[in-house]
Amino acid sequence: MDHRRITCPVTAHLAEIDFERAPAGIVIDGCSHFEPRCALDCSRECARRMDRRDRIVNDDRNERVLVVVAGRDVRATTIAELVVESLTRDHLMVDLANAELRAGPSPADYEIVLIGSSIRFGRYASSIIRYITHHLDALAAIPGVFFAVCDASPPYSDDDPGGHIARITRATGWSPIRSATFAKARRFANWLGARPTISIADRLRARELAAMVVDEVPPIRVQP
Repeated sequence: MDHRRITCPVTAHLAEIDFERAPAGIVIDGCSHFEPRCALDCSRECARRMDRRDRIVNDDRNERVLVVVAGRDVRATTIAELVVESLTRDHLMVDLANAELRAGPSPADYEIVLIGSSIRFGRYASSIIRYITHHLDALAAIPGVFFAVCDASPPYSDDDPGGHIARITRATGWSPIRSATFAKARRFANWLGARPTISIADRLRARELAAMVVDEVPPIRVQP
């Protein structure tokens, strides 16, 4: 039996699991979230993700994720970096792109895209709007997730909080399949360009967003 510390995809908390590799896939025998450890009462989502990682290693292929934010959008960029860190630990290939650069990467080279923007004066960042409209056809061909930084307070909802899917679709024609909301940093938190404080809630929410992206990654298309 093997043991491993993981970030639980359901609770976003660290857990120690006991598992075995069987012909049909990974079997979870115990978890530190339960007492006793063998009294598992969950979906075993961690086993499904570990199975997928094993297939990635064996097939020598990785799903590629594109994360796009406006470089001047400090708060959204900080959130994006947390998500990239979490996705990388999930053994995905992740590129973080700056929408301010007009020669940004095309979504056509990726399996899924995550785009984020703050809302100021009721509008998303102009560079994000420009990027989406420029790559609209490529974005329409792959799953997309959107996150917004706005005047929201916890608890957050994944059921299109603030109507961001409808709003970004009206603004650009792009229809992401899921969205998430982050609260703005407190007033003066970014004074003189300082990096915003990263709270525990931010880190947990970023892990939840990363898990949301992982859930929507389509299987890699195998070439005949």
